[in-house]
Amino acid sequence: MRALKVLIWGVVTLLLVTFLFQNREVLLHEMDLQLVLFGFTFRSMPIPLYALILSSLFLGVLATVLYCGLGNLRMRRTVRSLQRENENLQQELRSFSPPATESKGGAP
Repeated sequence: MRALKVLIWGVVTLLLVTFLFQNREVLLHEMDLQLVLFGFTFRSMPIPLYALILSSLFLGVLATVLYCGLGNLRMRRTVRSLQRENENLQQELRSFSPPATESKGGAP
């Protein structure tokens, strides 16, 4: 299974490198971004296309990690509170049960 995974990642890497070399001129083309807001125009300095793609990918991964991380923190907090509640209920249940008596080898 591990060998198959390595083979698949090798093929994906080879295809990615081939794609990058075949599209080198397009990816190195510089673009400038602009935002027109209430009559004001904001313009960026020229940025290569590959930098825009990589920064978009990075921001997407960062947003996903933050979103999932916050969900995990909430879930852990809920699990901890439910575990505390369970322990409290177990102690309450034990306090209501009669103490175990040891039977002696005689008839009642």
